[in-house]
Amino acid sequence: MIKHLEKPIKITKQNWAKDTSPLVSIDCITYNHEDYIRDAIEGFLMQKTTFPVEILIHDDASTDKTAKIVHEYETKYPELIKPIYQTENQYSKKKGIIGKLQRGRAKGKYIALCEGDDYWTNPLKLQEQVDFMEKNPGCTLCFHGFQEVDAVTGDIISIKRNDNHSRYFEMTELIVGGGDFIGTQTMLLSRNVIKDLPHFFEIAPSGDYPLVLIAKAMGNAYYINEDMACYRINNTNSAMGRVYQSDFEEKFSRFAKTAIMLHNFNEYTSYKYNRTIKRQASNIVFKKFRRYRLESNFIERIKILFKWKKLFTVKDYILSLVLILPIPASRKQLSDIFSSKN
Repeated sequence: MIKHLEKPIKITKQNWAKDTSPLVSIDCITYNHEDYIRDAIEGFLMQKTTFPVEILIHDDASTDKTAKIVHEYETKYPELIKPIYQTENQYSKKKGIIGKLQRGRAKGKYIALCEGDDYWTNPLKLQEQVDFMEKNPGCTLCFHGFQEVDAVTGDIISIKRNDNHSRYFEMTELIVGGGDFIGTQTMLLSRNVIKDLPHFFEIAPSGDYPLVLIAKAMGNAYYINEDMACYRINNTNSAMGRVYQSDFEEKFSRFAKTAIMLHNFNEYTSYKYNRTIKRQASNIVFKKFRRYRLESNFIERIKILFKWKKLFTVKDYILSLVLILPIPASRKQLSDIFSSKN
């Protein structure tokens, strides 16, 4: 068992025995983040804690100077920073290799997440979250507010808070909140959450949303009403930035797979939240179809709707059909299209 220090001090100034296991593993995945990775690493290194920390950075074969910058910090703080430098991009293989590698080597009781283009702003962030989770062992997820920052200008765009006070969140709130309800860079998870993840997590298009739901299914999710991190938007090298640059079919398929993940989670939880999940899954695909439909032609939109028909509620499917009809829809047109099979 780790004997904590009397008061928090910077992790760069701590001196633990070599065989001491970290209480927190920081999981940082980066790719072509040369303009941002220093902010992320400095946010880790400024943390003041009473416990040991390890920093696990995975560079996914960046083609810019990201790996060089990470190596610079590794050389300076070899006891803290433990990187992996890929020579071949793993994300493009879509096999979940990066997550498996990071989870497999994490030694901490808790896992803190932050991608290489985001960063932490409060030096006591980890201490506050760990203190709460240590006092409340039933808590499997602790998160907090954050600021959205423009990746180009550095301007603060908005402040994202999940409520106006700290509190526990219910499962239905997290389901309806969606994939961007909780900032990845704000999450501290119990390591038990990632020990034996269900299969649907591995095939989900993004790990954040299912990870939040799985964590809540295993315990409690607590929100701290403080802004302690920043999330960069308008960054074309981020995972979502690459999604938004893709064509309509690829873009919509990603969100459809998120809806499929929800149906898999529905089964995982024995349909305890069946109504909420079905409504949310349909809401995701309907809103994305409505938003991006004009990026494709009429035939492509028809094909997309037929392919993913089962993910929509009846109401949302009819509304989607109305959105793509080139002329006001007759009753017969709606009937013919609605009765068509995938």
